[in-house]
Amino acid sequence: VCGACRRTGLPPLGSEELRAAYASWLKAQGLSDHEVAEALGLARVRSVDRLLRRHAELQAQRAVRERLEW
Repeated sequence: VCGACRRTGLPPLGSEELRAAYASWLKAQGLSDHEVAEALGLARVRSVDRLLRRHAELQAQRAVRERLEW
């Protein structure tokens, strides 16, 4: 994975970042938190919340920026 990131010019990603990106993609596809947890093999939905925290923060920042640009 690190080699693929390097070849595309992206910074290397760790497993946590990849799992978070996958969880975010699953949520964007309409899966519930419980379904995302099951897909990732997580025992707790709270773990999904933790994985998605950074993505939720970025989405909130984007939403605020869009509203301020009006």
